[in-house]
Amino acid sequence: MSKIKQICKTCGKEFFVYPCYVKQGASINCSRKCSIAYMKGKILGKDNPMWKGDKVSYKGLHNWLSKNFGKAYKCENPNCEKKSKNYEWALKTGRKYSRNKEDYLMLCISCHRKYDMTEEEKKKISKTLTGHKSWNNWKSIRRNKLGRFTK
Repeated sequence: MSKIKQICKTCGKEFFVYPCYVKQGASINCSRKCSIAYMKGKILGKDNPMWKGDKVSYKGLHNWLSKNFGKAYKCENPNCEKKSKNYEWALKTGRKYSRNKEDYLMLCISCHRKYDMTEEEKKKISKTLTGHKSWNNWKSIRRNKLGRFTK
């Protein structure tokens, strides 16, 4: 079976393919590199039929942030203890989720949790923890004759 001549949709180079690939519509690019470039132009971003704009989910927006602005690589909190090596994008207080980089901060995980915690959450946690014994209070736990733990 002889090959037929095609022209790459991305770079315009001539290339040869079998006719069965032409029938399937699989021979529009000359190489994998051109195919990826072609797909990026067609599928990614606003041209994608599944694009949701600002109605994107929480996870989808964070994936978009990492893809377009890169992973968070430092903590922008001046009072940070600089112990963590893991960083996240955090939404600035009073802002809405958007695709604008100025609405976000890069924070370490510890600073991010502290930044997001409201006064109500702090009160709730302290109220929950007051008066409770620790789960690992080993002073009150003993072993019986069989070697099992008892209080």
